[in-house]
Amino acid sequence: MMPFLLLSMPLVQRFILSSQQMYIQLMLLGIKVL
Repeated sequence: MMPFLLLSMPLVQRFILSSQQMYIQLMLLGIKVL
């Protein structure tokens, strides 16, 4: 598992960035609902 993660670091970084964007969007939606 670890060697695969090391080989796919760019993919992991993209996944982290996309997940952060999704989290921010969910937070904004929560603020709008409140």
